[in-house]
Amino acid sequence: MMVSLGVKSQDPIILNLNKPMAINFPTSPTTNDTHTENNLNWKFNGTSWIALPTPSVAGNVAYTPAGTGAVTTDVETKLRESVSVKDFGAVGNGVADDTAAIQAAIDYAESLGGGSVILPIGTYKLTSNILIDGDHVGIVGLSRGATILSDFDGNVIDVGGSLGAKTKGNFIESVTFTETSYSRTIGNPFIKIEQAESVVIRDVAFDSVTSPVYQNETLNVQFQNVHIKAHKGTAMEWRNSVDTWVTTLHIIGDNVDPSAFVTSTEIRRCL
Repeated sequence: MMVSLGVKSQDPIILNLNKPMAINFPTSPTTNDTHTENNLNWKFNGTSWIALPTPSVAGNVAYTPAGTGAVTTDVETKLRESVSVKDFGAVGNGVADDTAAIQAAIDYAESLGGGSVILPIGTYKLTSNILIDGDHVGIVGLSRGATILSDFDGNVIDVGGSLGAKTKGNFIESVTFTETSYSRTIGNPFIKIEQAESVVIRDVAFDSVTSPVYQNETLNVQFQNVHIKAHKGTAMEWRNSVDTWVTTLHIIGDNVDPSAFVTSTEIRRCL
């Protein structure tokens, strides 16, 4: 039987022919049977045994959180609980286009059923729209040291689903938003929240942006510690929404454009 080992052609291979490695495969396997021996995994394809990829080192290292009742997992699983845009190629220098990398990170978090997409400290340039349309997915900056810079005209971040299929549990936290010299048309919101439920916008700042927030057809949206400075166009526009909670909202406008426009919206607990 020939076994193919996954090694690079330039790697030296040293074999001790006096001690050949013997694998004790089952004598009567059926298709898709698996076998583990000497920390190696094999699968029977109906004709022969095929070596399966070796798990990563992180996958073989146990991780046990502190505290009573904590459950042991492995380091690889623990690391995958959060997703960094850097994992998908984002640069964060304010020059490189990070749109595709950020969207890929969001899509991956959605494929896991939810999670935080981490923006490390830096300035992330966007040249087209970002879409968050999966449940329990959001963007989290590190200590508000992450800045999203819009360099195009249009909605920058869309949060929500479709009519009759609202997303749930989305969030945007600890991020500063800005744009290139008021480059966007009034009425194209920086963040558009539509057909969404249980959304949290927390510890975010808008610095010299056009139409910062638009909200429509939502349920239970919370704004916590939001700062808007030198906006162009309406700062906050809420329409046809139920249970909008506002805690600490600072709007410093230019005394020309309205700070807020509200229609058919129930706003509760404004502090």
